[in-house]
Amino acid sequence: MVKGVRLRHWRFMPSGFAAAALSVMIIAAFLLGAGGARMIVKGKATRKSVLMIVAALVLIGNVLIWTL
Repeated sequence: MVKGVRLRHWRFMPSGFAAAALSVMIIAAFLLGAGGARMIVKGKATRKSVLMIVAALVLIGNVLIWTL
């Protein structure tokens, strides 16, 4: 079981390593999304930029699953 402060019977607030991991994932998702968007605007490496945006969406989805 993950340690954390219970908000309701099924929710928790991550603490310690879990909170740090979620924070790093959100920062990485933001950087991947911004980098992919920047590459699309500049017209460089379209396939790589789309994959970067998809990776950002997957990271955000993982964070939502962990926190909801």
